[in-house]
Amino acid sequence: MHKKQRIVRILRIIMPLVAITCLVIFPPWEGIWAWAAPLPDTVQEQADAAIDHGLDGIIVYVDQADTEPMLYAAGWKTK
Repeated sequence: MHKKQRIVRILRIIMPLVAITCLVIFPPWEGIWAWAAPLPDTVQEQADAAIDHGLDGIIVYVDQADTEPMLYAAGWKTK
């Protein structure tokens, strides 16, 4: 029984270290940094920033009540 208690004690020390290491290594850091960064002032600037993150193109349609719908686009397409 003493050996089993020793193993449990060792695992109680090692497992939190493994969990912390996994939290640091495996998250999608690009998404976290993009989420934490301040937003651009306009929708067009946000669409342009999306191109910098690897999208070929993006179209954003904004339809708010009591205003005319607006369309924003960024990027390019060949063919």
